[in-house]
Amino acid sequence: MKNTILFIYNWVENKADQFIECATKTTVDCIKNALNLSGFEVIPLNLYNIAQLRDSIKQINPTLAFVIAEGFLDNPETLFDGSGSTLIREILAEMNVPYTHSTPSGMINCRNKDITYKILRETNVPVPDSFVLPNATLFKNYINDIEETIAYPMFVKPTGGGNSIGIDNSSIVYNRHELQAKVNGLTALIGDSSIIIETFLSGREYTVGVMGNFTTTVLPVIAFPKDYQVRSYKIKKTESKDKNNIEVFFYNDPLYQKVCPIALNTFSALKVNDVIRIDIKEDSLGNPMVIDVNGSPSLAPGGSLAFMAQNMDISHGELINMLLWESMQRFKINPTPELLRVKEGINLRIKHYSENFVA
Repeated sequence: MKNTILFIYNWVENKADQFIECATKTTVDCIKNALNLSGFEVIPLNLYNIAQLRDSIKQINPTLAFVIAEGFLDNPETLFDGSGSTLIREILAEMNVPYTHSTPSGMINCRNKDITYKILRETNVPVPDSFVLPNATLFKNYINDIEETIAYPMFVKPTGGGNSIGIDNSSIVYNRHELQAKVNGLTALIGDSSIIIETFLSGREYTVGVMGNFTTTVLPVIAFPKDYQVRSYKIKKTESKDKNNIEVFFYNDPLYQKVCPIALNTFSALKVNDVIRIDIKEDSLGNPMVIDVNGSPSLAPGGSLAFMAQNMDISHGELINMLLWESMQRFKINPTPELLRVKEGINLRIKHYSENFVA
């Protein structure tokens, strides 16, 4: 089938716990409607397992796969342990199907916080001091090493996954008892996946998107309320509905100019493609540090990336087609006339950003 986009996503009726990474029905519908503007036929696929993916590719022979799925619904662990988004792209590459977002290696670099931190630290991008606990059952073996490396208060989170899975107010721990309790809680939630324990940064949190390949654009910086200590999934849901407490900083602001080099250096160091979203937090002295990099950031209409685009007068539908354009350019796929018209309509609105910050 020619001129077809295979739109791959994960959706379940109840997004709780292990399925927190799944998209909502609203997000799926909005992305599908946006992709319809591209002039391609859009075939949706709610991804359950590898066999389903392979069969769909053989049947459809898509021009490109637009992938927001984080893993396979039949194997929920792949949704949050960092393996799913990588494996999907490995299969697509093996079957010669172009795809959106980063390569398998780029996804590995983003979806595993221990690897993210190691690469960024080696390339002089600021990150907090951290310690990786490979397995919760080894906690007693490592506790002395952890406490020698990281001072209390510490921040505890899974090394894999996104959407703040396992992250809430209990992630800040002030003593050994609280640290043990949080490790036990994460183990109950996500099994024996590795855990990263890092210095708690008490300053303000920001998030910023980077889009592009041959040239890269840093989107406006979103700054969250100063009294937020932990941006849990619950808080993120509230933010998506009410952004009155969120500040936005543009290219001519000193804060944007402080964050922009960190964002561009992160994009370069992790060898990623198309789009990423970077979470940055300040320490007590106001020094910004990268605390997370999402290689497949939420494309929900109420999400941070869409809000950044909105502040550039770019609609959610145009944002989706910007990402599609970048992926097609990377794979040297000729755009349709419809996609060309959409892209031309937003070029002027991003021109001053790309002219000021080009990697």
